[in-house]
Amino acid sequence: MKYVITLLLLLTIGGCSAILESAQQLPDLSDGTAEIIDDSLEKEETIMENQDAVQGLVDICGCSERTAQSLCTTLERAISDQISQVEDVPNEFYRILKVTSNSGDVFFAKMMKGYFISRVYADSMDGEVVYTAIR
Repeated sequence: MKYVITLLLLLTIGGCSAILESAQQLPDLSDGTAEIIDDSLEKEETIMENQDAVQGLVDICGCSERTAQSLCTTLERAISDQISQVEDVPNEFYRILKVTSNSGDVFFAKMMKGYFISRVYADSMDGEVVYTAIR
């Protein structure tokens, strides 16, 4: 039993030293300065680029701006382009969004409860399925 405990102790110490050896060296900030890494600039640019589409989704869906940004990101990935215009298409059973890309292509997105985009079709609701969500 002593051998097992000793072996585990040696493995633990060895593992800790390996972690310490592979750790990155931090910059010397002993002069009282602080280094702040801010990666939110790229995210802000994305939001600012399609602010009109985000606002259109807020108006159509009645959702928060954060939810609209998420919807916009999903739609732009599905259509492989930026959104230039979003319209609501009346439907009895679920919400249909008519999405026009910057290149002028038209897509139709089927949105279920909870702001869940289940499918995106090219050209019409009977067109080619370009996106299908997997739950």
